[in-house]
Amino acid sequence: MTTISNEFQDEQKGIKSISSNWWAFIIKGFLALIFSVLAFIMPVTAILALAIVFGAFALADGIFGIIASVRKIRKGKRWGWLIFSAIISILAGIAVIVSPLIATVAIASFLWASISFWSIFVGISEIITALRLRKEIKGELWMIFSGLFSVILGAIILWMFITQPENVLLASGWLLGINAFLSAMTYFFLGFKLKKTSENGAKTKLW
Repeated sequence: MTTISNEFQDEQKGIKSISSNWWAFIIKGFLALIFSVLAFIMPVTAILALAIVFGAFALADGIFGIIASVRKIRKGKRWGWLIFSAIISILAGIAVIVSPLIATVAIASFLWASISFWSIFVGISEIITALRLRKEIKGELWMIFSGLFSVILGAIILWMFITQPENVLLASGWLLGINAFLSAMTYFFLGFKLKKTSENGAKTKLW
């Protein structure tokens, strides 16, 4: 009984600690919303910024990987794979920083192709599932139509990627904008929910 009581008190303290910083989520929401608007206005710039951030992250990750490898060497532990991945990260980071435009096109192309193949895969999976469960469930035709729509959408995206590569940067920037907008709405929801929880003394549940 005491253990359960202590766990409940710890949970309440954790909620109170998070809810007291509700304003941070609101600020994150505004920043994400600003980025979303900028991504729609300047989609190519948004992708370029993403590429530069990726390059900086890869470079930093590689440097920390080298440091970790040196420590493993001193301790006599295995270090081969770690230093190999660190070198790859450093080279990727340098490549992005030296040629940000090429890296931007590469990232946008990868993002666009991934969405295309993912949509086709999901569509085929839905169709197969609907056909297998057609005797156990009702409304399987809607699931088949949904699967066909996903396959067609994926095929259109792939066709645009092959025939109109110049539009890949624009579309990828808009996708980033949509993602940032959804993140902003999530941060706003959490922020105001935590604010309400804070005002009620952490007595209400977050969900």
